[in-house]
Amino acid sequence: LDAPAGIDIDGKEIAIADFYNHRIVYSGDGLEWISFGEEGKALGQLYYPTDVQIKGNKIYVADAYNNRVQVFDKKGKALQVIGEAENMNAATGILVTESEVMITDFEHDKVHVYNHEGILMQTILSLNKPTDLILVKDSLLYITNYKGKNISVFFKQ
Repeated sequence: LDAPAGIDIDGKEIAIADFYNHRIVYSGDGLEWISFGEEGKALGQLYYPTDVQIKGNKIYVADAYNNRVQVFDKKGKALQVIGEAENMNAATGILVTESEVMITDFEHDKVHVYNHEGILMQTILSLNKPTDLILVKDSLLYITNYKGKNISVFFKQ
């Protein structure tokens, strides 16, 4: 690994965003590892991935400087791109729930909320360089603001 930027663990599964190597390192059992991705802009290629989430049979990757999220299967095949239409600038953090994909848009001071089909449902504005987010007890959304040196908290219904 060279600059691990994000990690997710689900049971024995582990996925790590390897920032400078433009790849994801994944293990389904904690023993055998694969890596996928390479530097580039095409589908399946990554450009400084910063965050990763395992959800069901998919791996979601915040592909920071390609300004999107890519969705992969657990063998590393690219399945979907989310967020390109919004012209994000640095997709740094990702949160995947049962029904939503939330992405921080660092340079535009926003969080975009999509359904799993990639359709934009909501945008949270007035942030200050958001880098990451977490949902606590399915009702409180915490968003880290890098430049603001604070955390924004939203009640989610």
